Amino acid sequence: MIKKLTILLATTLALLPNIAKAQVFEDPLDGLTVLGILGNIVGWLLYLSGAVALLALIYGGFRLVLGGIGSEQEVANAKRIIYWAILGLLIIGLASVILYTISNSILGIGVSL
Repeated sequence: MIKKLTILLATTLALLPNIAKAQVFEDPLDGLTVLGILGNIVGWLLYLSGAVALLALIYGGFRLVLGGIGSEQEVANAKRIIYWAILGLLIIGLASVILYTISNSILGIGVSL
């Protein structure tokens, strides 16, 4: 009985530092708050929508150059694509300025877009 108790005590003392290390928790968010996470998500969505609008602008340019030879309808469609892509880029730019102003000045969370 004493031999089993000695083995149990030795095993417990040997594993005690490993058990104590398991109690240390690290912050998985690196100090970000909910507003900071939402600001990062909105920033990524702005970048993604800007990229889509830029691709639409390039697509409209290709349609204007390549499809403009054949008919006036293709030229009108290409101009419409370019118009809406430029309007989308302007709206995305204004939205990023507004969100930057709100997040840094009013909320004070320091999100960089």
